[in-house]
Amino acid sequence: MSDYDLIISYGDEFPLHPIHLWLGEEGELGCFMYLVEGDGFYVTSRGVTGDLRTMLQ
Repeated sequence: MSDYDLIISYGDEFPLHPIHLWLGEEGELGCFMYLVEGDGFYVTSRGVTGDLRTMLQ
């Protein structure tokens, strides 16, 4: 189960991107997956994961 389910919007002229996001524990790498792809995971650096954690608190 993901930590967050998000819908990313880049504006009215672009499609929405629903994603599952996992942030793990403090200091760990995070990862996300686009719901439309369903099988590909993307890993985020510790720095990006920390930034995401800050934005979502």
